[in-house]
Amino acid sequence: MVASNEIKESEIQVPVNNNLTFKEKLRNYLKKGINKESEKILEIQKSIQSPFLTNIMKIATFTGNDDFYTIFIPMLFWCDVSEYGLMRKELFKQLNFLSRSLVLSFAYSTFITGWIKDYLSLPRPKSPPVIRKLKKSYVDYEYGCPSTHSANACVLAFNFLFFFLSFIKPIVSTSHLLMIFIYLTTLTFIFLVSLSRIYFGMHSFLDVVVGLIIGVFVTVINWLFICSVYESYFYSSVLGPIIQVLFHRLLLIYVHPDPEHYCPCFEDSYSFFCFFDGIAIGSWLDKKYFGKHSLVKTYKMKYGVVKGLKNTFKKEPPVFNKINQSFLRYSLLNKLYDIFGLKVILLIRYLLGLIILITYKKLTRKVILFIADIIFHNNKNSESNKSKTDLNKIEKDNKMEKIDEDNLINHKKKYHLPRHSAVLISRNVEYIGLGLILYANIHLFYYLKI
Repeated sequence: MVASNEIKESEIQVPVNNNLTFKEKLRNYLKKGINKESEKILEIQKSIQSPFLTNIMKIATFTGNDDFYTIFIPMLFWCDVSEYGLMRKELFKQLNFLSRSLVLSFAYSTFITGWIKDYLSLPRPKSPPVIRKLKKSYVDYEYGCPSTHSANACVLAFNFLFFFLSFIKPIVSTSHLLMIFIYLTTLTFIFLVSLSRIYFGMHSFLDVVVGLIIGVFVTVINWLFICSVYESYFYSSVLGPIIQVLFHRLLLIYVHPDPEHYCPCFEDSYSFFCFFDGIAIGSWLDKKYFGKHSLVKTYKMKYGVVKGLKNTFKKEPPVFNKINQSFLRYSLLNKLYDIFGLKVILLIRYLLGLIILITYKKLTRKVILFIADIIFHNNKNSESNKSKTDLNKIEKDNKMEKIDEDNLINHKKKYHLPRHSAVLISRNVEYIGLGLILYANIHLFYYLKI
């Protein structure tokens, strides 16, 4: 017999707040769906878990990390071997166009996913019951929906697919079997990256689906409409780079929403926009000062169709069967080429460029923050004391024993105004500089003849 003072949980009436905003109502509705998905995600994790699949999933999820971009994007910019006489230069101008389009798509995909994350402030799947297999420091700060990995997987795969359909397929005969293989490879890559986020308990089904929609939307709009229109105006005037940099800063400062608690989405978007701005400025300078010898070329496109593509290839001289060794400045490179082939020359080029990039990135951030500490050390006022109070308040709210101040100060709410301003300056100098160095290294390689 149930005691009269015992009340069933289902009979408890929870007061409903009718004064909730649209954002709060939407967040509460979606949060219920994410919580319900936790048990299903756990079932998937237990049913398909294996050491082999875990390794595959780690590789798949790595393609959405910053380390992958650091390795992969420079490879596209620095792969020009036309000076060796082995391949036509037009192909590498097209790859340079693909690289710019890819980074532009990444930047806006990261911005849109970050905007939604901070606007909705939806949590990741509950752990437990979900098994969180990849634990990193930023996970404690970043919200779940949508999945940036899934969005950027679509951006990467569909940019290469559209590049093939627009630049390669019109001049190279392709069989139906090859086209089916290319389409399946594209979809398989996207599927594996998306599955890896669920497999590791980092995202729900909702997070992944919304991320996929954003990735497809950004890539299609960028490739079919924005690329040709944007580049035709950008390179036509000195105002192009200035307008772009100002537009991105205004977009981040006035459009990006404030999250419920700290989330690194704002700084991720800021860094990617700075990186793209650096590449855009570098390409603008390259095209202006090197003219016909520049790798930067704009293409007249209409709905993804490139005009005059076949005629462009016909005008170029034929390629050689063996490398033009007179191009190699150093005798050691000639000996290495005779033993290992062209791949060792490209490896030396890539490693040299990567060392320059990483060294610049590490030194820039440390130098600027070091100078900022000296400047603001003797300027402690009520604002800095208020900042410390805010830091303690956020630490208490999040129930964390220790909070990463270097991450927190990057937040748009400016809890630590002097250091925050220094970090934003650091991001501009650091990532715009990285974009410029990508193009500077191309001409350094030509000078060194590697």
